[in-house]
This record gives sequence, structure tokens and C-alpha cells, in this order.
Amino acid sequence: MNSEKPLVSVFMITYNHEKYIAQAIESALMQKTNFNYEIVIGEDCSTDRTREIVVDYANRYPEIIKPILHETNVGAKANSESVRKACTGKYVAILEGDDYWIDPLKLQKQVDFMESHPDFSMCFHRAIVVDELGKDLGYYWPKKSWAKQITYFEDIIERNYISTQTVVYRNNLFDKHLYNKLCDDLSFGDWVLHILNSLQGPIMFLDECMAAYRKTGYGASATTSKIKLAKDILKLYERIESHKFNGLPKERVSRFKKRQLLILARVYGEEGDFEAAKGFLKQSENYNKISLSLIKPAIAARLSIYYPKIYDVTIRIHRILKKLV
Repeated sequence: MNSEKPLVSVFMITYNHEKYIAQAIESALMQKTNFNYEIVIGEDCSTDRTREIVVDYANRYPEIIKPILHETNVGAKANSESVRKACTGKYVAILEGDDYWIDPLKLQKQVDFMESHPDFSMCFHRAIVVDELGKDLGYYWPKKSWAKQITYFEDIIERNYISTQTVVYRNNLFDKHLYNKLCDDLSFGDWVLHILNSLQGPIMFLDECMAAYRKTGYGASATTSKIKLAKDILKLYERIESHKFNGLPKERVSRFKKRQLLILARVYGEEGDFEAAKGFLKQSENYNKISLSLIKPAIAARLSIYYPKIYDVTIRIHRILKKLV
């Protein structure tokens, strides 16, 4: 690498990833490109040997690796923000410290697409899902059946099907203060990133598997309760609904907000808190319009509240059939 400004910044945050961080860094270093790139690593004062490993790599590759070494544990959001501010590339590629890339041409392929399609805000691809030891769990994210090539706001607002380690997006497309405002106190930030990018231009899916998503028993996705996650999604819809985005399809946002209220009613019903469940069900009824996509969550919510035994039996049967398919 020479002294020219990097075209791509690899965004990496890490905390207590002693067993995985070397593989993540190596998978970034193995990239074969015709452009410069930097690896910006936010190390959040780990209690294991993660920092030692990061420092060792930074000393060996000072022209590529830019470490941010926090003196105290600042938390995932603040760590992410520090890395985001330090990324100087035209493009940002995300790679968290427990995931890794499996294709040495990943960055080149994605940047080639972005350079030749300036109207696109972002691109992503498929990731294989592995366990803590890196063993293939036999499925992908998104699934092998996924065939939608171009994602717009109307698609990504429904649910997040984009895995972070597969993403390359244009740097500085949207207001970072708005991003922080939408993300404030939520248990996730990647989905918000994809939503805001989709408002700046379409997102392309490259039908290749070029990364591995490591499924572990810890981290934000593993430790967030169903209720907390469902409430956070509702909160995000409310924030998007209240913000005046240009050309925002409000009816679609309102429909997914209603769906989320029904999901919360169901989840509270499953927990046996029928009072709270009825409250969310009542809120959902403030939205008069109902579509075919809302019939299933509406039925599930009412069954979990008013006929919990029937609901439990239905869920058991569903799980058995799912295993047989």
C-alpha cells in the first residue's frame, strides 16, 4: 500500500474477541485489490487478549491498520461512532471482530459494482452461517432462496435481511446526527444504517457467498429479549414516522407499525402478561386499514391472549412441521 488516500475503509469493532479477531483481521488483509484500503479497528478495552492481538497486527501493518484503543470500556455504540468518524474512504465495508470474509476478491467485486453504478447507495451479498468454532451450520443469510436483486426503502423497512459483514456502502451519504438520533437506546444500529442508505439510492444484492457470519451465544442479538427487540423495532417505526423524510411512503411505515403492535401483543401474551398484551392489541386497532400480511399476526395475537392453550398447541405443531420440512 502507498500513501494515497484509501478508497475503502474496513469498519471493525471488537470486544472480547480473542478467539476470533485474528481470523477477522487476516480475512481483511488477504483482500486482493487494485486500490488502497484501510482497516479501522475500535478495540473497546477487552478483558481478554483481544487488544494485544490488535496492537500486534497494527505494529506489523501500520500502513493499513488504524487502531482506536479506548482506555475504558465505552460500549458498542460509542465504539462504533469512534470508528465511523475515523473512516476516511469513499466506501465503508463492515466486518465485526467475530466474523470473517472468505473470498479474497470480495472488496474488489463490490467496489467495481459501486464504481460502475453511482446511483446505488450500497451493495451486499450472501453470508454463510457458522458456529463459534467456524463449523458450517448449513444455512445462509439471506437464505439460498433469496432472489430479490434490488432493495428499496419499501423492502428494507419491513425487516432486516442484510448481514453486516456483507455490506459496502458510500461514506457520508446521510446525516450521522440523524443516524444517532434514530439509533438512540436501540439494541441494533445496522438496520437503521441500511434504511438510511436506501433513502439515498437503491441497494444491490450480489448473489455470491463471500463472508461468514459467526453465530455465538453472546452479543447484542443473543442477549436482547424478544420483548426488548420488539419494542425497539416499534420505537424505530415511530421515529421514522415522525421524521419528515422526502418521499416517505407513510402508509407502508404505518402498516409495519401496526404489525409490530400485534407482535408485541403476541409476545406479551406468550409471557402471560395479558394486561399489557391487550393494551398493545388495542393500540393496533387505531389503524383501521388491514392487509393480508397482517391477518396472521392479528390471529396469533388474539390466540395468545384469549386462547393461550390453543395457541401453545398450534405453536408446538408448527415447530414439529418445520423440522419435518
